[in-house]
Amino acid sequence: MFKKNIGFLISFTGVLLFLLYITKGRGEIVKISRIEETEPERVQSNSIESVIKENSKELNKRQEEILKLYKKRYVLLPSDIYAINPSLSTRTFRRDMSHLVSLGIVIQEGSTKDTRYLLKK
Repeated sequence: MFKKNIGFLISFTGVLLFLLYITKGRGEIVKISRIEETEPERVQSNSIESVIKENSKELNKRQEEILKLYKKRYVLLPSDIYAINPSLSTRTFRRDMSHLVSLGIVIQEGSTKDTRYLLKK
């Protein structure tokens, strides 16, 4: 019985050393990582300006400022939007974004804490 356990322990150690040898050649240990999305290309500023001009009668100043943020980023998170004017309530910004979604300018992905807003092309 003791000899069987020693044999198993030696073979198990050999497998671990072999795996360590293989991964050490790559310079890193194999690990599971989540796949992160790459951010698509930024929207051209002239297309944003044209969207603002086309919908100028239906947009307020805050909504125009939100659309101007899309010059810097393709995807906006609620925290990005709240940073425009921290003195206003988060509910006001959510109403503004709901209005942009209803106009078909912006697409909302996700809900609650996972919400992202994309500019519709």
